[in-house]
Amino acid sequence: MKKPGELLKEFRSENGFTLKKLAELLVVSQQQASRLELNERNITEDNLKKLKEYMNYNKFIELSKSVEWYSLPERLREKIKIKDFFNDGNNDNTIPYFKDIYASAGNGWHNFCDIPTSDRLEVPSFYCKGNMAAINVDGDSMYPELKDRDIVIVNCEATELNSRNIFVVKVDEEIFIKKLILNNGELEALESINILYPPRKLSSKNKISILGKIEGVYRVYKN
Repeated sequence: MKKPGELLKEFRSENGFTLKKLAELLVVSQQQASRLELNERNITEDNLKKLKEYMNYNKFIELSKSVEWYSLPERLREKIKIKDFFNDGNNDNTIPYFKDIYASAGNGWHNFCDIPTSDRLEVPSFYCKGNMAAINVDGDSMYPELKDRDIVIVNCEATELNSRNIFVVKVDEEIFIKKLILNNGELEALESINILYPPRKLSSKNKISILGKIEGVYRVYKN
């Protein structure tokens, strides 16, 4: 298995990034970025969260596994096999992926099955803590934070209201991915990031459920 720094340098080279650009992406100094590529400094969970926004899904999974593997003591790595450590890909680092759920990042239409088909999505280990699930984005109202057809990771236990994060919200029979506009702690409207979409005002007549908070996103790049 390639070392994390080697994979990081490959990512930088494949995308034509300078060391300065990589440092800006990771919010570190150029010296620290260089040490990451030379494996003189460990890639942290915070580094991974920043990289996931730019890396190809498969490349990101490869890097995440490499970080996990090389975080083990060398003596332990000598005693176990890589495929045994990762259980040969068997669902250790997977979460439910509801392919049939399309949460609207637009004007509100969605595809929601009464009994959605659940598949499994392989994710980095830090996404496997708690009650996590993956669903699809439909629309561009949260652009550039989220794009149409992105796969988002939802923390189904994080339902406390705030205006900072992006949430999955069910309003009557529609599912939205939006930020929240609060008034004295009460949910008043759903807010888009894309300025082309006005806030969606809510009323006491609406049946509202907070389904969870967006923790991460996977983007599929098309040729």
